[in-house]
Amino acid sequence: MIRLCAVASYFAHVYRSGGCDRGDLLDRAGAHTTLSSLLADVPHETVEDITAQLRLAEPREALGWLVGREVECGAVFAGSAHVGGADADLVCAGELIDCKAVAPSRLGTRELYQLAGYLLLDFDDHHRIRFVSLYLSRQGAMPGRHVNEFLPLVGATASLWELRTALQDFFVPPAEHVAVGPDPAWAVPCPKCRAQAENGCVTPRGIPARATHAPRLNAVRRRLPMPHPSR
Repeated sequence: MIRLCAVASYFAHVYRSGGCDRGDLLDRAGAHTTLSSLLADVPHETVEDITAQLRLAEPREALGWLVGREVECGAVFAGSAHVGGADADLVCAGELIDCKAVAPSRLGTRELYQLAGYLLLDFDDHHRIRFVSLYLSRQGAMPGRHVNEFLPLVGATASLWELRTALQDFFVPPAEHVAVGPDPAWAVPCPKCRAQAENGCVTPRGIPARATHAPRLNAVRRRLPMPHPSR
């Protein structure tokens, strides 16, 4: 199964980028290549790397909390078509999760703006996103923020409703707008704790939003202006 996942990732790269990288598994494929031969060619270190990431994802504080919940993979938004079909990795219980397998030192504002873009493209509030997070698959960590805290971090001074309306105005005339979701008062209960979704409330994973940071995530914390809950 791990080898199948590895091969699928190469095809996903072709789908998203329009081609394969020089020298990779598919670049070396020919007319007589079969699925069996592709699976056999997956490097052993790749299998070990994926296995390690799967183990890190199992605990509840990583992705284990998703088990038994309805999870939407490759979530699309009302405005996705305007930006080439943007889709988010995961949406579950009001939490938007973007998965990153790179070193924390390579993360920064670009990744935060990507989360903000997904959030704004949900013009009609279909996904009811209340939290945004980055899942760091090689650390098994998921730093995240409530939307009310996240937007100011990326420089926003207007409300989510105003930002979504402005973005939709940029793409289409007002007469062609989809219904923009109401300006959320964020009084909607959190799925887990049923309390007000405000600062200090718990996330959908049931973890206090301002929990103590785990020491091993210090390097991530320095790069991302987001809390790192210890779970």
